Amino acid sequence: MVGLLTAAAGALWPEVAPVLRSLGIAHPTDLVRGLGSLVLLGGAAALSVEAVHSGGRRRIGLGLVAAGAGVLAAGTLAVQTSHPSAAAIITTTGPTTLQAVGIAAMVAGVIALPSNLDWSWIAIIDVGLATTAALSALWLAPVRGGSGPEGGLLDVARREPTAIVLVALMVVGVALVVRVVQDRRPGDLTLAAAVLILPSALYTAVVGQNLALTAPSLRSAVMWWLVGPPILVLAGWQMSRARRAAPGDARPRSEAAGGASREDVGAEMTDDELRARRAEWVFVIAMLLTLASVATQRLFLDTLDPVLLLLGLVAVIASAGRLALLQREQTDLQQQLGSIAEELRVRARTDELTGLGNRLALVEEVDRVLLSGARDVHAFYIDIDDFKTVNDALGHEVGDQLLVRTAEHLTAAFGPRTFRLGGDEFVALAVDATCADAAERARRAVAAATEPVDIGGVAVTARLSIGVSHATVDVDGTPSDSPEELLRMADLALNRAKELGRCRVATFDTWLQERVDRRLMVQHGLHRAVELDEFEVSYRPEVDLATGEVLGAEALLRWETPDHHLLHPAEYLGIAADSGLVPAISRSGLRRATAPWASADPPTVPLSINLTRPELLHGGLLDDLEEIAGSIPRSALRLQIPEAAFMDPATRLTIDQLVRAGYGICVRDFGTASSSIRRLSWLPDPAIRIDRSFVSGLAQRRSDRAVVSTIVEVGAALGVRITADGVTRPGQVSMLRELGVTRGQGWLFGRPVPWPELIRRTDRSGSGSALRWQPPTAPLTTEVVT
Repeated sequence: MVGLLTAAAGALWPEVAPVLRSLGIAHPTDLVRGLGSLVLLGGAAALSVEAVHSGGRRRIGLGLVAAGAGVLAAGTLAVQTSHPSAAAIITTTGPTTLQAVGIAAMVAGVIALPSNLDWSWIAIIDVGLATTAALSALWLAPVRGGSGPEGGLLDVARREPTAIVLVALMVVGVALVVRVVQDRRPGDLTLAAAVLILPSALYTAVVGQNLALTAPSLRSAVMWWLVGPPILVLAGWQMSRARRAAPGDARPRSEAAGGASREDVGAEMTDDELRARRAEWVFVIAMLLTLASVATQRLFLDTLDPVLLLLGLVAVIASAGRLALLQREQTDLQQQLGSIAEELRVRARTDELTGLGNRLALVEEVDRVLLSGARDVHAFYIDIDDFKTVNDALGHEVGDQLLVRTAEHLTAAFGPRTFRLGGDEFVALAVDATCADAAERARRAVAAATEPVDIGGVAVTARLSIGVSHATVDVDGTPSDSPEELLRMADLALNRAKELGRCRVATFDTWLQERVDRRLMVQHGLHRAVELDEFEVSYRPEVDLATGEVLGAEALLRWETPDHHLLHPAEYLGIAADSGLVPAISRSGLRRATAPWASADPPTVPLSINLTRPELLHGGLLDDLEEIAGSIPRSALRLQIPEAAFMDPATRLTIDQLVRAGYGICVRDFGTASSSIRRLSWLPDPAIRIDRSFVSGLAQRRSDRAVVSTIVEVGAALGVRITADGVTRPGQVSMLRELGVTRGQGWLFGRPVPWPELIRRTDRSGSGSALRWQPPTAPLTTEVVT
């Protein structure tokens, strides 16, 4: 808007000046000089404020521009006071020394501003094209005044040598505009435009200094002098607004330290794409101006000035060279991008630590091999046994070196088709090998890995477990299994190798997949069972082998799977633990098992509840017991824990909490694990249940009778209550009584049944008893055990 208004004032100056004279203003140009000078002083003040709030080179640059503007304004006002008859904004003898110093200081200030522009050949050519356009415009003198020619650049230079300085300053200003256009901050481009416009005002004034006020040159001088100072004020306002909008320090870049930075939020400064677009505008505009100058002279004059024609040729040649450079840079860039793409492709498929292919490379290789026509493909899924122990004990650096050594060993054993999936997992492929050869190769790799390797003076062993899977390719090229299925089968075989004791080879078999499918089915069924509370509790009696009296009831939690199989907790709680369902299942079992004992008419016999290792590991067991069975006397409740879980260090904390809370502990499946008599004697009311495997062999194996006899002797010495599990025949009862066992459980006394059915069986009014070969036992009373 400022430019349009002042341009209109300059164009209408011949009509405006007589009107001003009629109003009593003898020298209208004094008004132009004074108004422009005052506005210029305002711009100098605004830039001075921004210089104070800046730092480094930017402070110096803005300070020089502000000082130069002030000097230029003072020099122009001096022209008004000392040469009242001067034409336009200069004296009749040309620009004054103050004006020249002011212009030079402003240009020097713009040069001092920091810039991140990379002066490549493209940028240099753009500056050259802009300079050519400026020289072409200055050289052009198509308009002739009525009182004589205004003259071209050489005519003006001969008449007024100071014009050469102004021309040089304008050419420098053009170069600065090119730089600022490609790499700028708020207000910088406006500042550069103002610094370019002000010398133009002086130059056009020099061109028309001996002409009338109606001359086009003087019109231009008036217009430029009215346009330049407001634009300088506008630059100061833009900088001030950007500073106030920025939070905190007004110097967001490292300019405070004397240099420029690419880390500011002004993303346009560091955006190569935007910078390239700005450079293209500079190139296009410079070309159009140069060629337009040549065409204008040819249009207005019948001949072409040789210098102007030479400038046009230079512009065309420079443009052609610029395009050639761009083409070469584009070709180089395409080659670099191709190299980078290939490097990224290799990196994306390579394990950084070992140099082997990674999972992506493995999937691509398996797919390629299966489609290449190979008849047999074997996959070896490899895992380092106890690698976490090595990492924890010796550190990750030793662990990484062990992985590198293992990768070398596997590459030697299986060839280049060896990959690392991550962690301590590797996969190798064998093509066109028989099943026997593949298995033998895997066994040799496992055997070789048992030898320790020296890592930093430490002997480390990387024992391997390997799972092997096999895929065939039909004559029509159709593989029997997909790459994903081949690797999944090898993974299942690896899991089987670990189950069998590690440091071995296992080959995939279909039953492994069936087991996984069943596990998945059980897992899904458990979620539904927990949601609908589908668990059932049955009870079986604990009987006095001498009298047949029912001494207690054991609660057994059962769940019927979707395929109608009845599972014991030991069969599904491991799966439930992986799904996070153990707490919910345990609470459901506790509520159902303790319901008769928590009623208003509880039984007199104690209740035994089976606990499993997953239940002991889930941290909230004691809280669940207190919430659900807290009203039941401790003497009426006994917790049965498997011997293996009883001796597991991981369950020690929970068992200690249960003992301190007063719950009785019975160690079941006694004799099947390495038990500690000292740990057993530590219980306040110890009890054990001899495993059914010893009871079933009493009549056939003397060793089983010796084991039971020893358990009874030790138990009697420690005051341990002993129960025999798995009693199925009357003869076993007699043998157990001879060995000193007084309590028993088993199918001889009845299968597990719901609580009402157990009451009916043990009722004297019924047709039988818990022990059919003995008199009926007394019915269960409803007195509370204390």
